Amino acid sequence: MEAHSVQVREACDRRAWVRDSDRSSCKECTKGFSLTRRRHHCRVCGDIVCHSCSATVYLRNTTSNVGRACQSCARPSPDQSTPPPAVYCVICLDPFAAQSDALVVTLPCQHAFHRHCADPWLATHDECPLCRHQLSQDRTAFLEFISF
Repeated sequence: MEAHSVQVREACDRRAWVRDSDRSSCKECTKGFSLTRRRHHCRVCGDIVCHSCSATVYLRNTTSNVGRACQSCARPSPDQSTPPPAVYCVICLDPFAAQSDALVVTLPCQHAFHRHCADPWLATHDECPLCRHQLSQDRTAFLEFISF
C-alpha cells in the first residue's frame, strides 16, 4: 500500500528565499534549470529546487495552507510521532488494497481515505469527515493539493 502522507510545516518568510540568480541548478538533483526545468522555491526553507524534487506540504502560517517544499523539508521529521498506518477506509470500510490504483489520501490530521471516498466530501466541506479537523479555507488550493 502506498499512502500519500501530508507533512505539516511552517512556511519561511519570503525575504529568506534564495535569490534565483544564486542557484543555477536544483539543490536536490543538481540538474541545471532551463526553459523546461523551472525553479521552485521551497516554502519551508526558501531554497530552490526543480518540480521533480519537490512535494506538496500543508503550511500552518499561510493564506492557502498548501505549498511546495524540497524533498528534505517534505520528509517526515524523525521526532514526529506517526500513528500506525490505517488499514481500511473509514468511509466505505473496505481495506486499502496493495495495488497502486487504490490511491489513498491522508489528510493533515493523519486520517486516511480512498480518494474516491474522500473527494465528494472534500469538494463541499473544509474539514476531515472523521474528526472535523479544519482544512484550508482556500478550497481550490486544497483540492489542487490532493489532486495528484
